[in-house]
Amino acid sequence: MAKRQASPYLPGIRSRDWIKIKKQLTLDLVVGGYIPGNGPREPFFGGLLLGAYDDSRKLTYTGRVGSGFSQQELEEIFNEFEPSEDSPFSNSPTTKDVMWLKPRLVVEVVALEVSKRRNLRAPVFLRRRTDKSQKNVQLINGSKDT
Repeated sequence: MAKRQASPYLPGIRSRDWIKIKKQLTLDLVVGGYIPGNGPREPFFGGLLLGAYDDSRKLTYTGRVGSGFSQQELEEIFNEFEPSEDSPFSNSPTTKDVMWLKPRLVVEVVALEVSKRRNLRAPVFLRRRTDKSQKNVQLINGSKDT
């Protein structure tokens, strides 16, 4: 919480003098699969399955992201997909209707946190990382036991 020092607490009233600030993490993650889209996203994807490499160089699933994409980004990312028969993740998610991909694309997401079990909380897509190799995406330790 951030507030002006001289501002009083006003129960039940919102004020520009008291502002809630949320901590966020920015992460680079590897795309290992996707969930087909519905509705306007049907030609593309509904969400990307993401992961990072652990100390033994295994791709570990950390979660999925489905928000933050522009129409142009949906098209560009979808056109770069390289399908795979098998999951690239060492701990594959049990999500239905997953389409597996060769782990070549890297994306940047923002999330509220990464749990101790290394799952993303409330991730949102920011951008593609064409400047970063998937081999350089390392797993980070979580912050909470959720």
